[in-house]
Amino acid sequence: PLIGFVGGATVHLPSLGISIYPVGNFGVALYALIGTYAILKHRLLDVRVAFARGTILLIVYASIVGAPLLFIATSKPWLKTIFKANWFYPPLTLYTVLALLAPYFYLRLQTKAEQKRMLQQLRLHQSLKAASKTTIEVQNIDKLARIIPRYLLRLYKKLGNNIPHISLFLKDREEKIYKIKSSVGTNKLDGKMTISLESYLVKWFTVIRYILVENGVLKEKEAEVLVYEDLDYWMNKPVNVLLVPYKGLDKILKDLKEIMESLNANVILPSVYQKELLGFLILGEKTPEPYSQSDIDTFSILANDSAMAFKAAQLFEELKEAEARLIQSEKLNILGQLASSMAHEINNPLAIISGNVQLLLLDEKDEEKKKLLKKINDSTERGYKIIHRLLNFSKLPKDEIKEIDMNNMIDETLELLNHKIMHSNIQLERNYSPVQAIKGNPIQIQEVLLNLIVNAIQAMPQGGRLKLATKEVNNFVHIKIEDTGSGISEQDAQHIFDPFYTKGKENGTGLGLFVADQIMKLHRGIIEVKSKIGEGTSFMLRFMIKEKRRL
Repeated sequence: PLIGFVGGATVHLPSLGISIYPVGNFGVALYALIGTYAILKHRLLDVRVAFARGTILLIVYASIVGAPLLFIATSKPWLKTIFKANWFYPPLTLYTVLALLAPYFYLRLQTKAEQKRMLQQLRLHQSLKAASKTTIEVQNIDKLARIIPRYLLRLYKKLGNNIPHISLFLKDREEKIYKIKSSVGTNKLDGKMTISLESYLVKWFTVIRYILVENGVLKEKEAEVLVYEDLDYWMNKPVNVLLVPYKGLDKILKDLKEIMESLNANVILPSVYQKELLGFLILGEKTPEPYSQSDIDTFSILANDSAMAFKAAQLFEELKEAEARLIQSEKLNILGQLASSMAHEINNPLAIISGNVQLLLLDEKDEEKKKLLKKINDSTERGYKIIHRLLNFSKLPKDEIKEIDMNNMIDETLELLNHKIMHSNIQLERNYSPVQAIKGNPIQIQEVLLNLIVNAIQAMPQGGRLKLATKEVNNFVHIKIEDTGSGISEQDAQHIFDPFYTKGKENGTGLGLFVADQIMKLHRGIIEVKSKIGEGTSFMLRFMIKEKRRL
């Protein structure tokens, strides 16, 4: 307004005796251009509505002026002949009638145009509502992540709009990052892209926007969706809010601009369920028309509905996992009962076979027969081991729970295997950090360590490097056992904790790692494996530190 006023005021300077070129006309034009730019950039007005109303107004009032002029141009001689000096009365009457009817025609045409626009918007809302009902029934997260971007892209294409890409990021619960799950369009994003939890994009939707809304810097509706054009507008807002521990708002917004540019994003919709940020839906720039406020409002509804759909799918998958664990637990329970009830039935025949074989070995002179008898004896010994391990799989005895120094426990276990390590051409590396004691059964904890270290030694028949490290992280003691052996395939790594899984081990019972896993669970601990073929394997044990008594 100031530019328009100052520019227009210069027109009156010549009347005051001040000779100046009439630059005011340029100022008024500049004011109009700046106003138009602000309206388009910050969506202060729905451009489609303004354009439609302006066009209708132009047509109506062009008709009011044009019809009488056309009448005069074609009928002036005839009017002069009939009405003489009053020839202008009929055109003036026509002009008056049209001027009176103009508002009626304008409102009728405007209503028709509005109805058409509203019908299109209604169809869009109905389509998204139908999509929401469909998505809530999808119980697979990956499938749901593919459906939403594809549906949106097709929907806007039908409405005559082009969006270069629509991409969906979802939170990975294990790796604690946001991974791209789906990207569609002509310029779709790289499928390996990730967004860190420390990113200001995540902090914006989880913390910062709530601070700004609570302090009146932004309206709640403004903060629901992140639009690229809004960032410059927000930068100019006076902010007295102390964003601790964050930097100033301008720097945050600049970081957000850089992030949105790297993602080729024009609009980012957060998928939030009970203040938990499940993911983002990212949309590129829409052409030929920009996103309207109506589009943004529609996206907000879609974001809320998709959040519920993703949470429902997540809960369903967790339920399936829990059900699978329950079934596995029941199987193990039945297995334990079966092993206990049949132990004597199996042990007695094995004892008879083993005793008779040993007697035969004393008297047998034939070497071939001796080899055969030794194989039988070895098989009975293996049977004993399986029965022993199955029967030892039980709850922790309460009277054997003690405080354990894990650094000392590892050293004691290595002492037991010292001879084996020395004769296997294995270089031993120890990297211990001071750690607090844990509570547990020393015998069972040592069995876990023995299993893992023996496995590591067996994985390096030609020698190699065995690394053992300890450290304290938060409320856990971490123990890492790493070898440079042949490694385990990804498929085998998924089954190594299953009972009787002996892939690649001829003399194994298939119960060592299974028992180790169960012992860790009984101690409220975690065992994890990472491996690459040809590079080696590492096991990570996580034990909860003993709880301190409160005074």
